[in-house]
Amino acid sequence: MQIQQLVYQSLATVAITPAQLQHLLPTWRTRNHATGLSGLLLYGEQGVIQVLEGSPASVHQIYQRILRDARHYNVHTLADGLVPARAFGQWSMGFVELGAPDLSRLAGYVSPAQPAGLVPSHPQAWPELTALLQEFGAREQSSLITS
Repeated sequence: MQIQQLVYQSLATVAITPAQLQHLLPTWRTRNHATGLSGLLLYGEQGVIQVLEGSPASVHQIYQRILRDARHYNVHTLADGLVPARAFGQWSMGFVELGAPDLSRLAGYVSPAQPAGLVPSHPQAWPELTALLQEFGAREQSSLITS
């Protein structure tokens, strides 16, 4: 069975602290688990990059909710298609807070801090972007093991 994978980027209308996000994550994780979604949420300097994985219907339904969510603006789809396997299947929603060094590593692909630059600079480089996102995800998993 192939999996729908959607990657989007947006800016938060209001800065959200990591503590506020940690408070919201259990609700989002429960909803995602119930609908068979997995993925990763990256947040830093009001920029959001999220990977959603699951059935096409579930992924597109939650993405439509995100598009209507007043907490997001400048929402851009970076990738949307079928993949042979989940890249982030271990989480209903992994969360990584990005710092300035992380954002600069992503800058070669997307620019979370600049609304005008919210498109991938190298669309053919998605395997490398996926690998980078998985690296950030591995950091999340490592921090859960050590805490």
